[in-house]
Amino acid sequence: MTKRISIKTAILLSFIILIIVLQLALSSSSSFQHYYLYSIFPPLQIARNYILNFVNMSVGDIFYLILIFSLLFILGRFLFFAFTYKRNKKRFIKTLFYLLLLPLLLYFSFLILWGGNYYRKAVHDNWPLQTQKWDKEDLLKWNLYLVEKLNELYAQQKNTPQLTFNNINELSNQLYQKQFPDISLASLKVKKSSLGRFLNYMGVHGYYNPFSGEAQINHHLPLYMHPFVMAHEMAHQAGVAKEDDANLIAYIICIKSEDLHFKYSGYFNLYLYASSNLKQKDPELFEETREKLSPNVIKDIKDLRKIYKRYRGIIKDYSNYLYDEYLIWQGQEMGLDTYNEVVQQAYYWEYIQHQNIQPSL
Repeated sequence: MTKRISIKTAILLSFIILIIVLQLALSSSSSFQHYYLYSIFPPLQIARNYILNFVNMSVGDIFYLILIFSLLFILGRFLFFAFTYKRNKKRFIKTLFYLLLLPLLLYFSFLILWGGNYYRKAVHDNWPLQTQKWDKEDLLKWNLYLVEKLNELYAQQKNTPQLTFNNINELSNQLYQKQFPDISLASLKVKKSSLGRFLNYMGVHGYYNPFSGEAQINHHLPLYMHPFVMAHEMAHQAGVAKEDDANLIAYIICIKSEDLHFKYSGYFNLYLYASSNLKQKDPELFEETREKLSPNVIKDIKDLRKIYKRYRGIIKDYSNYLYDEYLIWQGQEMGLDTYNEVVQQAYYWEYIQHQNIQPSL
């Protein structure tokens, strides 16, 4: 009995030590970071893409369901054996071992399969984005610039054929290879989530599964959201962990496309973030700029808000809280607000590209 307990303890301690050593190496050793980013993660992700891209359904969703039921089963057994400890002491110890081992296995796998990307230097740090001032005047100019682009693009795109889900997937992958060849991986693909409208209750647009390497989208979103969301999830699939980086890459991919629907999706999503920031700083200016939007663009915004409102509830609040804590735990100190960092980054990027963000009031 003592020997079995000691073996179990040794296994648990071994995984704890491995996790600590791996995290220390990722956080403090630039050479190991480089080795992980270019020699460990890419071949693992490419292999998963090669195997799972042929399967249209989300294998990762099935894995999550099995994992949830397994955890509930083990937890149920643990509680039962805890209340009947005298006659189930051996079973209690065995179940406790698995209850402790499973999270350690999952976290170790997470770090190896994808989590090490959180230690990657931010993509935008490689660009001279932090050289310009940023104040309310710049935020206002940025909102007006986005308003002009949206009005212009809606009028142009309404006469062009709408893209299918597969079209968006293929074009996003092609644009990713073209715009970001230094961090790109072949055959990026986003799948429709198997969780259906439950994602609406969670307030989730898309997500990446670090275990299966699959990217999923909430396909019940309006079509004008799809290009941006799919490009965002492809960024995660390629190893871009930080949410503001993924948003910036999605924005660049969309507006660099020659497809008008992609461009509209990029500017539309950026406007959602930028207008939210302006509303917080100056509600009156927000209303003034919003009134400049065409009725059709306003309708798209209202349609999206209706979906949010229809599915608003405690599930979304709890989901947002958990993900906010997860992002903070992974070094993104602003939590969910990290997504909004794309507003300033995209402004700087546009400034450097064109230096002409001067729309009239």
